[in-house]
Amino acid sequence: MNTSSQRESGRWLQALPASVLAVAVIGLAGCHTAGYQKSDVAAWNSEAAAAGVQAESRELEATLGALNELVNQPAADAKPQFLRFSAALDRLVVSTKRAERGVNRMWQKRAAYFQVWDKEIVALNDEEIRKRSQARKAEVSNQFDAASRQHDEAQKGLQSLIDYLQDIRKALSTDLTRQGLAAAQPSVTTANENGRKVQTALSQSATELDALGARTASFRVQEAK
Repeated sequence: MNTSSQRESGRWLQALPASVLAVAVIGLAGCHTAGYQKSDVAAWNSEAAAAGVQAESRELEATLGALNELVNQPAADAKPQFLRFSAALDRLVVSTKRAERGVNRMWQKRAAYFQVWDKEIVALNDEEIRKRSQARKAEVSNQFDAASRQHDEAQKGLQSLIDYLQDIRKALSTDLTRQGLAAAQPSVTTANENGRKVQTALSQSATELDALGARTASFRVQEAK
């Protein structure tokens, strides 16, 4: 390449945005993705799933609060209170679907992470290192499975409670009278009791998912705050 062409190439590279240059550098580095990058993605999705479960817990609290206000402290016109309860219940249903999508994404990233790990294990030459890596993979896999079981149990309880709350809504929608509200009080008491159990299960699930994220993320020294 002559001097004039080199100067033109230099000016062309300088004109490229930094983001484009960064992508080009990554491409030149090769297509290999380090395992810790997959683990970080899996960790981030675990933490995102935990946030989704926490959102479910908040929406459940709001729904039960609105229901208790409607039944135990009805206003002169109970219709606005009923509509607030109904809207809160709808938001709870939406939050459960969003949380479920988050957990599904976490499992997809887990699968990609473990696929890379399996390939790395096969490529190891030293038998002792291979055994240790296999043991660590089994340990992490068990942690994912435990978090999944805890999440499934919490969601099962939550869905059962949502079905119960929807039945209460149906009953009140056709009998939003003083007597109808009084008749709903035992059902609301049951909903509150089950709600406390579900809240405990959701809290444990969120804690486990968040801890799973911390355990699978690549090690970073945290700066003292």
